[in-house]
Amino acid sequence: MVMQMIESRARRYQTLWSVTESPVPAAIVLLALAGLFWATSHLQWRPKVGLVPTVPRVVAGDEPHYLLVVNSLLRDRNLFLEDDYRRVRMGGVDAGLVWRGHHLDHHTFLVDRLTHRAARWHEAYDWSRPVTCMAGDCVGFDLRLPEFAPGVGVYEVSSHPFAFPAVVAALLLPFSLTPEAVESRAIDVVSLFAWLACVFTYLVGRRSGMPRPWALAAALLTGVASPMLAYGRSFFPEAVAAFAVIAGLWAMQSDCSVLAGVACAVALAIKPPFCVVAVGFCAERVWGGRFRSAAVIGGMTALAAIVLGTLNFFLARTPLIAGTAPWRWADGLGPLLATLLGNQHGLFVFVPWTLLLFVIGVRARPSLEPPANPSQALLRQITLPLLLNMLLLALRADSPGYCWGPRYWVAFMPFLALATVEIARQQDRRFAWTLLALALLSSIISLGGAVGYSHVFGRGPESLFF
Repeated sequence: MVMQMIESRARRYQTLWSVTESPVPAAIVLLALAGLFWATSHLQWRPKVGLVPTVPRVVAGDEPHYLLVVNSLLRDRNLFLEDDYRRVRMGGVDAGLVWRGHHLDHHTFLVDRLTHRAARWHEAYDWSRPVTCMAGDCVGFDLRLPEFAPGVGVYEVSSHPFAFPAVVAALLLPFSLTPEAVESRAIDVVSLFAWLACVFTYLVGRRSGMPRPWALAAALLTGVASPMLAYGRSFFPEAVAAFAVIAGLWAMQSDCSVLAGVACAVALAIKPPFCVVAVGFCAERVWGGRFRSAAVIGGMTALAAIVLGTLNFFLARTPLIAGTAPWRWADGLGPLLATLLGNQHGLFVFVPWTLLLFVIGVRARPSLEPPANPSQALLRQITLPLLLNMLLLALRADSPGYCWGPRYWVAFMPFLALATVEIARQQDRRFAWTLLALALLSSIISLGGAVGYSHVFGRGPESLFF
């Protein structure tokens, strides 16, 4: 009798496994995931009210400044922002509905047309000393460098890389949107890229030999149990970068070096620190003795860096545009501990299942031999960029700034999910159950951050529960 029950249960599990191996359930799950991304960007949690429909809006941090560049490209067809910030001060919606009439700190480089001298806005103005004024040319803060006073001789360009807003503007251009509609449609574009990052996570899993249920598990870890869900309703560039990064890995798995080089070039253009992806991919190719492939990927990325650096110098008199603050070296292990364990931006705090990957990785003994199967090749292609990203974050003194969760890790969530699922396939059942429990906890944090997005900036995950 007992043996019959065991055999019956085994047959049910085999039937369930064969059903999930069909492409139809996988497509249904991925489409449902698209619905989840759309729903969380159009719903908001309000205390004592619950979930209510809403129109997606930018919140704070770098978001309004990225949106400003999108509107400048769509309205003025240029990257000069002095008129755009002026319109915001006069009540325009160029930086989002919430920021109409505000005296924003400018995330820009100020450039003198005659002398070609340049300075960051936060060097020219004292943001801690606001100035009361009503005139359109009044910036609203104390000017420390008079040579950069507003006027026809000074122009402003974003201190953030312009590739992300340029991609969004290019996709919105055919629709001839009103300025009021650009904000919500721009966030919808980000949501689309976040979903595509999950789809390509699934495709990479399948390409590397994962059964469909495991590949779907990696896609769900990326889309549901990570901050990708919240960043799919944001206007930060991380979701678009995640798509570029995972598309590059898909090209690597497909043995298409040209597409991998294009993806690495796009990731670099979105944010220079994502050069670690190209470096990791090239190192993996050299490691495997595939020097021509490494030359193609590295050459295309280097060419993109040269073109981008030239354009940056033409616009802002500097080859590197990478944010409002200059690079600062870390003094000790503080940044590394903060990026992993910090309450505001710690990876293990907001995405607890990644701790399993770290524990297994510390115990692993890397082999110098060529990979024996696609699974080992996948782990090697993932590991090098992840280690380089961690090293870069350990060397940087700055934090992700005013945002939700581990923003600097969001673009690598597909890598982390694929590596974790691949390792779970090789472990015993206890590891799988532990992963499931931590994934459920991560999902609760992720969903809370997505629907409560406008209230969670700069707060830890405990704020969702207390």
